[in-house]
Amino acid sequence: MILILSAILSACGASSIKQLKQDRSLGHHSFVVPFEYQKAYRVSFIMMRDCYEANRFTGGFSIKGVIFPDIKEAEITASLPDLLGGFGYYFMTTITAIDGRNSRITVHHAHAAHTYVADDLRRWLLRDEEQC
Repeated sequence: MILILSAILSACGASSIKQLKQDRSLGHHSFVVPFEYQKAYRVSFIMMRDCYEANRFTGGFSIKGVIFPDIKEAEITASLPDLLGGFGYYFMTTITAIDGRNSRITVHHAHAAHTYVADDLRRWLLRDEEQC
């Protein structure tokens, strides 16, 4: 079963990321991110591509599109062991980010056995360049 993580960047400016909500029947996870993180998400995607090209990023990473304010959609495929809580599994993830007024990030992956924590995903997306 394919899980879908939806990150909606809230324009109302929530003080912190809300707890992941899961609908087990649909395999759907969602969490709300404060509006101020919107730019940081875009920057992190580009930064992480550079980390991979420098061969310092754990797992595979390829960009099919580049996220900039004037581009509506971009897809990123990555292997993200960081989100698995130390289990060490690798899985392929496709992130489709829709820019502009929608400000929505959707993550599709093929590993249904793990529970995700919003803060873990936020840390992965917002990691500093020094961590590459």
